[in-house]
Amino acid sequence: MTTISGANALARSFWMALEEILGQEQVRKVGESPLQLFDGHPFSLAQLAALQGALEGIYGIPAGRGVALRSGRAWVKYGLRFFYEELGWNRSEFRLLPRNLRIERGLESLASWMNGYFTERFDVRRIPEGWIWRICGSPDNTEKVENVPGCYWMIGVLEEVLHRLGDGKIFLVREISCRACGAASCLFEIPARPLGD
Repeated sequence: MTTISGANALARSFWMALEEILGQEQVRKVGESPLQLFDGHPFSLAQLAALQGALEGIYGIPAGRGVALRSGRAWVKYGLRFFYEELGWNRSEFRLLPRNLRIERGLESLASWMNGYFTERFDVRRIPEGWIWRICGSPDNTEKVENVPGCYWMIGVLEEVLHRLGDGKIFLVREISCRACGAASCLFEIPARPLGD
């Protein structure tokens, strides 16, 4: 269950990441946040889609999506500052795992952690070529699915997590279905082999 302090830390990490990409002045230009982050309730990716929509309105679609992706990557740095121990990535037995097993366990712990903070449900499964990261709607199905794809932030998060867990290698994450486009869930394909291997 999300705690108030945990929700506030998550909110801070979102805005620290966005400020790293845009700077404080440009973040203020976005205006009042469509994210209601400090009320202690679980977060929703629909809130991030609303933020991405605001960014696209200011900077145009390609740049707005690029900012969302880059802020997802930056979020990992700030999110880990607050939640590293919760994820269990600081344990020596985790750090010493072989790369692919470390990535798999890391993705599993990230999905489990996100299930405690977001209304959506996250899971990961192994496929022969790598992994599939899945995001489903909340169990009560009451949240509105945004028609603006909000998955660029998630792609940025996954790529940066893979970079950190994968010995500094670059992994290209590809979205293969999206709830904003009518699919039952958002699916992301994660290759087991990084670029250059």
